[in-house]
Amino acid sequence: NGCTASSPTPIYSRIWRKNTGCRPRMTPSYVLDAWALLAMLQKAEPAATRVIELLGEAQVENASLAISIINLGEVVTLVGKVKGESAAWETLAELQPLPLEVLPVGEDFV
Repeated sequence: NGCTASSPTPIYSRIWRKNTGCRPRMTPSYVLDAWALLAMLQKAEPAATRVIELLGEAQVENASLAISIINLGEVVTLVGKVKGESAAWETLAELQPLPLEVLPVGEDFV
């Protein structure tokens, strides 16, 4: 009937497959930290390849991918320190269209 099961991963979110008669399937969810995103930007292997794979999975909705606003800010700040403010803004602009949910952080977590 076209229903598929995802492989086990540490964190899951439920997605309902509309109009298929399928039960909800488990979709793997991943939360990236600043190091993972920096590894991708710097093409540091093997992490860069894995992050790119996860972004591909998120693009076709086979996975959910997120980063906290604090970790995103850390990436932009580190790029700015190394390459300058202009490069930091360019990096942020390059990251914005990616299938990456930016998670807010409340005061309780800071």
